[in-house]
Amino acid sequence: MPTLSLIIAGRMLPSLLLLLLLTCSSSAAAANNSSPAIFLSVCVDTQTQNAQAFDVNFVDAMEKIYQNVTTSGFATSSSGSNLTVYGLGQCFNYLSPVNCQLCYSQSRVKLPHCLPSTAGRIYLDGCFLEYADKNVSSHAVDSADAYACGNTTVDKSLQLQFVNRTSDLVISLSMAYQEKEYYQVGSVQVSPDLTVYGMAQCWRSLNASGCRNCLEKGRDNILDRCFPSMEAKAMNAGCFLRYSTEPFYLHETVNDSGSHWSSAKRSVIIAVTTILGALIVVGLVLLWKKRGSAFSYSEGVSARNKKFMKSIIKSHLSYKYDDLCKATSNFSQNNKLGQGGFGAVYKWLHGS
Repeated sequence: MPTLSLIIAGRMLPSLLLLLLLTCSSSAAAANNSSPAIFLSVCVDTQTQNAQAFDVNFVDAMEKIYQNVTTSGFATSSSGSNLTVYGLGQCFNYLSPVNCQLCYSQSRVKLPHCLPSTAGRIYLDGCFLEYADKNVSSHAVDSADAYACGNTTVDKSLQLQFVNRTSDLVISLSMAYQEKEYYQVGSVQVSPDLTVYGMAQCWRSLNASGCRNCLEKGRDNILDRCFPSMEAKAMNAGCFLRYSTEPFYLHETVNDSGSHWSSAKRSVIIAVTTILGALIVVGLVLLWKKRGSAFSYSEGVSARNKKFMKSIIKSHLSYKYDDLCKATSNFSQNNKLGQGGFGAVYKWLHGS
């Protein structure tokens, strides 16, 4: 079983309340096939002049997004009066709340790799996350917009029909600015053995005009550059447009029913949904280590926070996932004592 990091607030004694901040390593997540794929990550060239203060505001902005995106599927945030960091998070509407949490946790771990750049964005298979030193929530298109075409093409005997049918689908999806929450999915039958699936989503911070501009740019890039690829994605500042011969958005419906999830995968999902707050803490710790063992806190950070973060940096505690499941009775709600800003609080069972 994978080993998960464990950070504990307080003394470690039987029956004591423990703050379990669990972070799955990328290798463990990959082994369970539970991490959403990263489609694109973009970091700007400019860097902040005060990395330490910027990092603190980044952490706070990401935490504010977490508090809303995993319940409503969308959130914006800002943090700091000087060196303000703005954030935007969007889960695609086909994700369930649990899978939205999982996708956000992955993007939240990866996006700090852009620091100390003043802006960065990441597109995952199911969600989008962005930060910047200015408010970009109303930006529909910009110079960092991108598209990606799959390497596999449709058999030549089907290419004409594929292009015609898929073009109609992409054009239809680009009308999502008329739909509720700027979201639309659809599919077309090319042959008895070949179906093409598509989806389009604009971020909810856009107005209808901005959404339209974004989707039309994505549509044109796909139509002009990607056929007859069996997969294509347009990834713009304010929207995401995709078609594929794989039923990517239908997988979520199947997964929610539980029919294709192993118990191990379900356990990983349950663990991740309880500890998303720890991920950004660990990310910040890694940034500190990268910049040196000594970190000078900015004014206004309390002594309590300093002491807490120092204890995290010095901590080498780790437990196997089996042990954590046993100690919390498989993260049972009966043993959950509450929810804090950094994660869930569980009762540590005797004999664990």
